[in-house]
Amino acid sequence: MAQVIGGDFRGVCAFKANTYWMGGPQGKHFLGIDFGPEPRASYLPTNIVRVKELGVRSITNPGEAGAAALGGAMAFGLVGAVAGAVTGGRSRAETYGLEFDDGKKAVVREDNVGWTNFLCFKRYVEEQGLLDFDF
Repeated sequence: MAQVIGGDFRGVCAFKANTYWMGGPQGKHFLGIDFGPEPRASYLPTNIVRVKELGVRSITNPGEAGAAALGGAMAFGLVGAVAGAVTGGRSRAETYGLEFDDGKKAVVREDNVGWTNFLCFKRYVEEQGLLDFDF
């Protein structure tokens, strides 16, 4: 779930998608966005008017990097430990501004950018030409 960090909503939002399909994430599988806990709201894909990418941030988790180093050391020795420490524990967070047809807006941050439902949302936004408008 994405964190709502600004706008008319508080809490979290969930990107909904039909995930039982073949061929990778596609925009046609995006089903909408749910916000909660208060105010609770649900939007269909067609309710999205504008989307603006507000930032991409790299996140490093030292605990995960240490675990990756240990796993790399066990599998490949010293070289594996160094590779695990360098590559482990890194992820990305993406922040987007969303505007809906009822005039409400939300700023959301998704820390799990490889999540299938989020990828379907991004593909839908690209396919519909909703990305990169002034926000």
